Amino acid sequence: MNKFFYSILLFTTLCSNASAQNDTIWLTLDDAILLAGQRSIESQIAKNTFLKNQYVFKSYKSSQLPYLSLSTNLSDFNRSISKITLPDGSDSFVERKLNNSDVYVNLNQKIFTGGEFFINSGLQRIDLIGDSLQTSYLSTPVNIGFRQPIFNYNPMKWDKKIKPLEYEISKKEFVEDSILVIIATIGYYFDYALAKLAYDIEQINYSNNDTLYKIGKGRFNSGIIAQDELLQLELNFLNTEYALKEKELAFIVNRIKLLTFLGYEGNEQVQITIPDIPKIDSIPVALALEKIFENNPRYMAYKKDILQAESDLEKARYEKSFNANLYASYGLTQTNKNFEEAYKNPQDRQSLSVGIEIPICTSNGTGS
Repeated sequence: MNKFFYSILLFTTLCSNASAQNDTIWLTLDDAILLAGQRSIESQIAKNTFLKNQYVFKSYKSSQLPYLSLSTNLSDFNRSISKITLPDGSDSFVERKLNNSDVYVNLNQKIFTGGEFFINSGLQRIDLIGDSLQTSYLSTPVNIGFRQPIFNYNPMKWDKKIKPLEYEISKKEFVEDSILVIIATIGYYFDYALAKLAYDIEQINYSNNDTLYKIGKGRFNSGIIAQDELLQLELNFLNTEYALKEKELAFIVNRIKLLTFLGYEGNEQVQITIPDIPKIDSIPVALALEKIFENNPRYMAYKKDILQAESDLEKARYEKSFNANLYASYGLTQTNKNFEEAYKNPQDRQSLSVGIEIPICTSNGTGS
């Protein structure tokens, strides 16, 4: 069964090699490392993961910048019967048909306290539809305001600590993944080198045992050696033949692993060179530990998890406690039936509100 399997695999490989026998790739270890960084699937995954984290961090940074937006209500038609008070003091029900439309430009800026400054400008129009069309305008040339939670959870405070740390972790993970690609490349490179060396040695053994077996048959026919000696030579030859097929299979498998890892199809021929043994300087233990804590992403992830736990704890505490919200604004406004007049001599407009929320009863999630 093993011989049949080897025969099929070798036949398939030889056929593919015959069509690609001229596609010989010459590689040094540095070439292999460079190709792995550019073409390997593992390297592409590491790059795409880092790019994703980079865009997430850029999105967070952009959320801290002023935000300009345009909001509009093109048409809000309403037809209803409403109660009105007549000039003589009596009430009456009348049919009303009106259409509202408005447009506002808003500029918002979040601040580190969790609040938000805003500036907006807008125009509102009302059309009363009846026997004749009556139009009026309400302008807000400028309105400046501020919203601030007073005793609420502040996500911006924690995001300012956690988001940059997450980005630093992603950068160190990318470096670590790149190093792992280099380590994997070195492993595949020398696995192939060892498999090729073992295959070359086994070819020599096979050739030697084949020669010895042929000589033995000649000597046996001449009556120089006995049959048991010839059978021993034949057994050695068959064992070497089987070992040669094993080494050839290992050689082919390791060649395919190396080539596919480097982004090739795997049926090309490859020639490699063995680099000189590098000189490795010893590293002090204290310096090694310092670099571990400085560059290990898992150590930084541990710090991030602590911050995230503290953030979740503070959020849970504030959600079950007294909280309040402050809102204040100052602006200018004017109304008129003519568009141009709606912007003349605007009046002051002030607003101040404080909302309070006090929890009375909370569920502990145990049920009854």
